[in-house]
Amino acid sequence: MESVSHWALGVCICSVTACIVEILVSDTRLEKNIRLVLGAFMLCAVVLPLGSLVSDITAPDISGEIYSDTSLPEMISGQREEYIGSVLEELIKKKLSEKGITPAEVEVKTDIDDSMSISIITSEITLSRKDSKRAAEVSRFIKNETGIECRTIIA
Repeated sequence: MESVSHWALGVCICSVTACIVEILVSDTRLEKNIRLVLGAFMLCAVVLPLGSLVSDITAPDISGEIYSDTSLPEMISGQREEYIGSVLEELIKKKLSEKGITPAEVEVKTDIDDSMSISIITSEITLSRKDSKRAAEVSRFIKNETGIECRTIIA
């Protein structure tokens, strides 16, 4: 509470000083400029001490509560795998649609090693019965176009 009373005293002293300066320079050509400077001075007198009050307030430590089951690196790694998988699934769907094939489902599996590098990428493409004759062609096509090992499943 003592810091609040010091802040209030400082604001009062600055406002009295600003009033005296304004009275002394009234009816001059520089009156508008001086009012601008005095306004900035008063703004600093009010706001700057509040910065030290706000910095004294600390947020509670809740980091242990958020990630109690899994660690942050594991969570980020999982999200990275999901993102890479979804991007590769969209790429495979796009390549197959260019070929005139609409897969029932595309699933991409990735494995990230300890150095956070992708070590294995495989895909499973589920085709409908009408496209069953093209299963081998689809596997070769995906392998040649993307370099991803592909296994086809007929549903």
